Amino acid sequence: MRSLKELELIKLFRDWSGEEMLELSPIKNSGSNRQYFRLRGSSKIAVGVIGEDAKENKAFLSFSAHFKKCGLNVPEVYASDEIHGIYIVRDLGDVSLFDLLMDEKSSKFPSAEIENLYKRSLRELIRFQLHAGKNLDYSLCFPAPNLMSNPCNGI
Repeated sequence: MRSLKELELIKLFRDWSGEEMLELSPIKNSGSNRQYFRLRGSSKIAVGVIGEDAKENKAFLSFSAHFKKCGLNVPEVYASDEIHGIYIVRDLGDVSLFDLLMDEKSSKFPSAEIENLYKRSLRELIRFQLHAGKNLDYSLCFPAPNLMSNPCNGI
């Protein structure tokens, strides 16, 4: 039996995609209390998120919009319902950079392909910190605004 939040997520998927959801599969959590689901319709796939903490959801949605506006590579937010604490984002797949590295752990050094992916990631991180940090609303930082207070001051 589906929870009320899952039913709201199904409705949000239908409203966004124009399709009935054919599958709602849990995805393992990593580092937060949010619940993640892979949502599949007849032609659309996305990740659905149930977040119980309204401040955390607001921070995620606001930062995602800001980073997207800055031209950074972040998952697109397709739809959100802040009242119910749910949102739908682009599905980026199941494989993380760390997974790729662990697949190569038997070799002494990572392959050139993995090394290049890490270099690209570091270049993107610099763009987040130096460029997107300007005009970011640090008061939304979760869990505390003073954790980040603007690290780009003086740069």
